[in-house]
Amino acid sequence: RVCPPETRRAVMSSLPARLVQHVRRSMSYTPDTVGAWIDYDVPTLAAHRSVGEALQLLRQRNRPDDAQVFLLRAGHQYAGAVATPALLHVPADTPLSRIADRHLRALSDALDVDEAEQLPDWDDHALLPVTAPDGALLGGLSRAGLRRAVHSVFPQPAATQPDSLLAHLLTAYLQT
Repeated sequence: RVCPPETRRAVMSSLPARLVQHVRRSMSYTPDTVGAWIDYDVPTLAAHRSVGEALQLLRQRNRPDDAQVFLLRAGHQYAGAVATPALLHVPADTPLSRIADRHLRALSDALDVDEAEQLPDWDDHALLPVTAPDGALLGGLSRAGLRRAVHSVFPQPAATQPDSLLAHLLTAYLQT
């Protein structure tokens, strides 16, 4: 967003096509919306797949922050989520649809980040699904990503209080 167009074109030309597509999509959103902060690389599987396949996917990805697998219906529609620990407590041939958390609501890509920050789902989940208006899963928004978004959109004022004893004494001296 902040680099000159010619620099952006040069960088984009060296990226894989799928990543370019994600960057362009993210840049099409205003910075105060969830869509601008989506992580497109989240673990997904069709809801009819098995627990064993989900565990295999997570092993292949080998990412410590994969706390859940998002489930999809036809047309890449969001169908729920399964927490990674839940996968360890059921037989490998169990369909994911049987253990899915269907109560985890997806965030709209057009939702304002300050509204997203107020959602109670953050109490229980480090990553929330993000969908397009048609219900297709786009990716996820992590708690850390939300923090970055909020601080970017609503910068915090610099601390006005002095940090050291010397600074406190100097401030007191100047005010008297």
